[in-house]
Amino acid sequence: MISNNTMSADAAAEEITKVYKNTAEETLVKRRICRHSKHFITEELKSLRTKIKEARKNFKKKLQDVLDKYCNTLDAEQEKWLTKKCESLDHTDNNIWRFIDKAVNDHTDNTVQPIRLSTGEYTNM
Repeated sequence: MISNNTMSADAAAEEITKVYKNTAEETLVKRRICRHSKHFITEELKSLRTKIKEARKNFKKKLQDVLDKYCNTLDAEQEKWLTKKCESLDHTDNNIWRFIDKAVNDHTDNTVQPIRLSTGEYTNM
């Protein structure tokens, strides 16, 4: 500290610089500044953002649990329905194989139908 009047100007400037530097280090928050920095973010916003991330993570876990339960239940119900339907069919009839083929294999026709042009020709788009 500056204690006497006989201190040189260089020593006084050096002492004042130390005081400013120490005060700045004690009071200012150190941040990494870049062009993407959001200078308006406060500690409250940081803690709220952390809570949002935790809630999202918990929601995703709960959603996955519900989806898993739904898929397992769906598979079990489909199997029960198919078993019940097969038991109710006449085993001597060949229709049972058509029913099983339709129930097990997907026979939907997802192709694009040809379009008739004004000239009478057909085209596939």
